[in-house]
Amino acid sequence: MKKTVLVIDDDLDTISLISLVLEQEDYEVISTTSVEEGLGYFTKYKPAVLIMDLEMPSMHGVQVLKKIQPSMDKDFSVIILTGYGHDTNVKICYDLGVYAFLSKPVRLVELKGLVRNALLWEEYKTELREHKKNLEKIVDKRTHNLMQEIDLRKAAEQQLVSANQIKDRILHILTMDLRPPLSNVVMNLSYIYQNFDSLEKPEIHSHLVDIYNEAKISWQLTENLFLWARCQKGEIISNPEACNLNSIVNDILLSYSHQTKDKKLKISCEIDLAVEVTTDRSLLYIVLQNIISNAIKFSHPEKPIRITSSNRRKALAISVVDQGIGISDELLPTLTDITKPVSTPGTKQESGSGLGLIICKELVKIMGGEIIISSKQDKGTEVTLLLRTP
Repeated sequence: MKKTVLVIDDDLDTISLISLVLEQEDYEVISTTSVEEGLGYFTKYKPAVLIMDLEMPSMHGVQVLKKIQPSMDKDFSVIILTGYGHDTNVKICYDLGVYAFLSKPVRLVELKGLVRNALLWEEYKTELREHKKNLEKIVDKRTHNLMQEIDLRKAAEQQLVSANQIKDRILHILTMDLRPPLSNVVMNLSYIYQNFDSLEKPEIHSHLVDIYNEAKISWQLTENLFLWARCQKGEIISNPEACNLNSIVNDILLSYSHQTKDKKLKISCEIDLAVEVTTDRSLLYIVLQNIISNAIKFSHPEKPIRITSSNRRKALAISVVDQGIGISDELLPTLTDITKPVSTPGTKQESGSGLGLIICKELVKIMGGEIIISSKQDKGTEVTLLLRTP
């Protein structure tokens, strides 16, 4: 059965182009230049994808979105057409449930890709809802069988609550933390692509820096989600080997040289060149990378960060100490609990998902170590990694 796409735009040329392209892709396209007629078509035909111009003469696109918002949890996606690469309504539209933006003049490859991906996204959400229904049926059956065993039933219910919280957290990360940086990458690339011949080299460089930073955020988040999932499935094991601690720390600091230079941070690695530890090198790298990344993110410009090591009762203690914004007593216990999401922007509004320390906790457990966090709000944070030594 063909998927229906509704196009609302006051530009007939744009409508004709989109209709021609999508009909060739075997979609059923319904189009109109009238917002009022388009809203009627929306109710009547229940399209899988709505492609709509933001700047319509009779009604602004934001107003249209507010009218259809009660239906936004249904199986359809909204793609906004706009001639402005940095429209001030972007955040409002995303908050109202818009899937993506498509810049004018419309590029055929981007149009096809966005429509295809929007449909895949809706299929994924449908499958997720079905999966949730199946889980609820299984839980109901188990609960019925365990009604005489109250303690076991309570445990099962608590497990269900935790599972739903984890699921909601992962969905939140995918929709709210991953999409914005990817959207910024697309918009910056689109701007460079459309204005390449008129851009000066410094401006291109500035956009490329933004793209790099946003792509790095997306990659780190995806990597953390992947690692967390592998930890839950028991796929990660520790392969201990002799590692030079100073070398690992300096490799990590080199990868964050841009951020430290941008904030003018004074980072001192006070680890002796001869210090070695027997552990899984790749896991240790990931853990220290997340800890150091947090210290950089939450440090104020020109403040010091100290990285030290010491021996403590058959354990090597690796500490990262900053003088950043710190953590309140209320938030501190929730930092390594995925069911209690904490996502705090950095001192330069750096975004994050709150997954870093959760990943650290899982990996340190696999390594046979321990992670200790002490912090005072507005004073700074000390994160210590304890690794057992022979």
